[in-house]
Amino acid sequence: MRLHRLELSAFGPYAGEVSLDLDTLAADGLFLLHGHTGAGKTSLLDAIAFALFGRVPGARNEAKRLRCDRAEPTARTWVRLEATLGGRRVELTRSPSYERPKSRGVGVTVEKGRQLLRWIDPPATGPSPGTPGRAEGLTRAEEVGATVVDLLGMSAEQFFQVVLLPQGDFARFLRADTADREDLLERLFDTGRFGCIEQWFYAARRDSGSLLRERQSVVSRLAARVAEAAGMEPADFEQSAMELQSPEAWLEPVRLRVADATADAGAAEKAARRLARSAEAELARIHELDGRIRRLRQLKARQFVLDAGAGERAAWRSAVVAHGASLPLCTAADRAAELGGRRRRERAAADRARTAAEALVNADLEVPKAAGEVRLLSAVLREQAGGLAELVGEELRQRRDEKVLRMVVADGRRGASELEQLDGALRDLPGLHETAGTRLACARSAAERSASSAAQAAIALDVLSAARAVPNLQKLADRAVAKASKAVSDHQRAVDLRQQLVERRITGMAAELAGGLVHGAACPVCGGCTHPAPALPTVAAVTRGEIAEELGDVVLAADARQRTDSAREGARIAVIEAGQRSAGLPAAQALAQWSAADRKADADAALAADLPAADAAFALLADQGTRLRGRRTQLLSELAGWSAQQEALVEANHHRGVRLDDARGSFVDISARRLHLLASCAALDRLAAGVEAVDVIEVELAAADTAVVDALAGSPFDDLASARSAAEVDAAGLIRSLRAADDELAAVAGQLADPELTGLDPDAAPNVARAEESAALSRRVSEESMSVASIAWARRHQVEAAAERLTAAWQELQPILAADAQLAALTDVVLGKGQNVKGMSLRTYVLAAKLAQVGLSAGVRLSEMSAGRYTFVPAADGAGAPNKGGRPSGLGLDILDAHSGVARPAKTLSGGESFLASLALALGLADVVAAEAGGRLLDTIFIDEGFGTLDADSLDLVMSTLDDLRAGGRVVGLVSHVDEMRQRIPSRLHIRQSAAGPVLEMTGVGTTGV
Repeated sequence: MRLHRLELSAFGPYAGEVSLDLDTLAADGLFLLHGHTGAGKTSLLDAIAFALFGRVPGARNEAKRLRCDRAEPTARTWVRLEATLGGRRVELTRSPSYERPKSRGVGVTVEKGRQLLRWIDPPATGPSPGTPGRAEGLTRAEEVGATVVDLLGMSAEQFFQVVLLPQGDFARFLRADTADREDLLERLFDTGRFGCIEQWFYAARRDSGSLLRERQSVVSRLAARVAEAAGMEPADFEQSAMELQSPEAWLEPVRLRVADATADAGAAEKAARRLARSAEAELARIHELDGRIRRLRQLKARQFVLDAGAGERAAWRSAVVAHGASLPLCTAADRAAELGGRRRRERAAADRARTAAEALVNADLEVPKAAGEVRLLSAVLREQAGGLAELVGEELRQRRDEKVLRMVVADGRRGASELEQLDGALRDLPGLHETAGTRLACARSAAERSASSAAQAAIALDVLSAARAVPNLQKLADRAVAKASKAVSDHQRAVDLRQQLVERRITGMAAELAGGLVHGAACPVCGGCTHPAPALPTVAAVTRGEIAEELGDVVLAADARQRTDSAREGARIAVIEAGQRSAGLPAAQALAQWSAADRKADADAALAADLPAADAAFALLADQGTRLRGRRTQLLSELAGWSAQQEALVEANHHRGVRLDDARGSFVDISARRLHLLASCAALDRLAAGVEAVDVIEVELAAADTAVVDALAGSPFDDLASARSAAEVDAAGLIRSLRAADDELAAVAGQLADPELTGLDPDAAPNVARAEESAALSRRVSEESMSVASIAWARRHQVEAAAERLTAAWQELQPILAADAQLAALTDVVLGKGQNVKGMSLRTYVLAAKLAQVGLSAGVRLSEMSAGRYTFVPAADGAGAPNKGGRPSGLGLDILDAHSGVARPAKTLSGGESFLASLALALGLADVVAAEAGGRLLDTIFIDEGFGTLDADSLDLVMSTLDDLRAGGRVVGLVSHVDEMRQRIPSRLHIRQSAAGPVLEMTGVGTTGV
């Protein structure tokens, strides 16, 4: 990770915009941020943290107060950081969420947070692996956060602990107890997966135990079921079954006992069934005899009742004959009574119709009595109503013209008002036209200058980029020269070493050949088969493989020499080209020139952008004048037309209204008078119809009275009342009763002649109760024996089924028992129990290994900074010793004092010693976390405060360690207000307080201010 540039606005104590060139500040690899307490040093580190992760370290993130309280209401709060992360150069811009005053009205509104990650060097084929999103940039918070973590290879917590060490926090890990150190190590090294493994084993053991208990419960229930089905007590049988390897030995006696009981119950059930069948047959014979005797008694009794009712049936026949003779007389009397009722109803209807007609007809007219005269009066009134039909249309036209007259008057008033407004607008038009012309002229002039201004700004920006790049390119060129020189030396050294190896091998060649001689075989040099004095190998003998290996080193060195030569030449050309592009201007002067050109280009572009709107506004005013004058002419014409129309309508409505008033009379309108006449006609028509109906019924009623007198004279009755009494008899019912009695007499006689009843004594009484009691007793005995047999058979089937399920459940339980025992032992080991001799859980073991790596790396640095006196060693409790919570720790670190040879807790160190130990531990953490992040080098580290606790010698050792870091290519930023630090570090950024807020001044880097 390398930071290049930091910009911020309205952030922390900084009310305005601030820009900081970190490349320039960190050119020496070591720089100092200093100033009074509260000046804003830590806020710059907060800005870096917020740009990367959207949050700041420590408790300041919980306060959610990142916006400057003294910032202008219209100023936006944002942070922009340009950095190289994971080999990719990116620009990160973030804005926090904060409240600001509303632009309209009163109150505040919430400005939502935003973020943007822009690729400064996007690859040609899209994003690199592990960087999701588009090459042009990312705007979603989740994508930006994931990309930053992927490029850095560490989370925010890791970054704050090993890169951005907040004020007072980087000693926390040193003095932390076991629990706090465990939590911090988990966040730094992401050992959550090992905790998940522990949880998985714990859950698996719990599930296995639950399954085992469930299966054992099933076996217990099945054992109890066998005992219950066999009619035994379950406790003894269940306990015995659990103690055996198989329950079969206990099941066999139970099966035999249940089978014997079933056979005995079956034999008893067969004997009881035979006795029950015999008793049922005797009971059926007694019931059949008793039924025939009761039937004979019922027939004799019914025959006696029928013989006693002969006189009553004779009276029924006489009543039926009288009923038939009364029907003609009653029918004629009913017809006369019906006509009398109709006459009364028609007379009442005629009287109501006359009353209604007299109420509608005018008082000077009298309603006649006769029907013909009534119809004549109705015709006269209907003719008068027809004459009014034409005037109804005239009255409708009168109302419509009055409505039109009111509309014309209203239109005239609106037209006069609009005419007054048009005259006012025409008076204001010349001034507006002059203002629009001035605006259009300014926009056209700016449009002519905008292209030139933009070109000048682009040239100034190119000069500024080149001026800023010259120092960095020069440094790269110097480094390339040094690397090229070193590559030449390395290549020459490799060539010399290979030549030495070749010479040594030539010297030892005789011994090499002698090593391959075989007794009796010919020498490859002289051909002799005897070898009296073979040469002996020396210690410095060289093999062919060593020479080949060194030849590879020579080739690699030559390749490295060629690459460094090319890099040196490329860097030299880049410096020359950048100097030519910058025209020799320093970065500050080039920045001033570009700022002025950019402001002028923006101003001209803004005015030029207004040209279409100004042109459209000028044309719109010209068109508006034409439209206003045309509308005024049209409105004058419309006003004249409305005035003429109003006069014509007034005269026409007056003449028509006189005629309509005469025809209306005392009614509301002509339609009401016409409807009244029509209603009177309808009432007279109803009256005429009623009078005619009464006359017709009078004639019909006289004829009906004559028919009643004639019918009475020809009937056997003395008067009408006798006839009606005979007619009220239910003749049909009497006829049905007579027919039923005759049929029943015939049926009783036929049944008494049945052969089954011949010879029976009606007074005999069979003993049915005793037969039923004997049959019931036999039936009860049979049912009880059947129930006993059924229960025995069911018990036998239940015992067999339960025994099979018990045997199957027992067999399924055995592998579960073995698996649970194995899983329990393994879980105890993972959780630090049982056979785990270290007493450490898997997660604690991994953390202890990581802490050992940290302690090893930190111990080397602490030894250097303490002049060999202090180093880190594991705590005295060691692995397996429980902490206060009862869990094994293995996460303790002590300090070994070389002067006393005794290890002691870190809390016993003095303030300066604690700072040295904390710094060494922080650097060790950085090394291990970087290795965990895939070997990514952490090029930059910030240390906030703590140097005031060191004496001069300790400070020298710390500065020496920091110089080693700088020599290794890392950048170290120190935050301190100690005066001696300003003496030792030339590259400094002074944060100075002022009434307007913090002011940044850069010294020792060739720049006087930022």
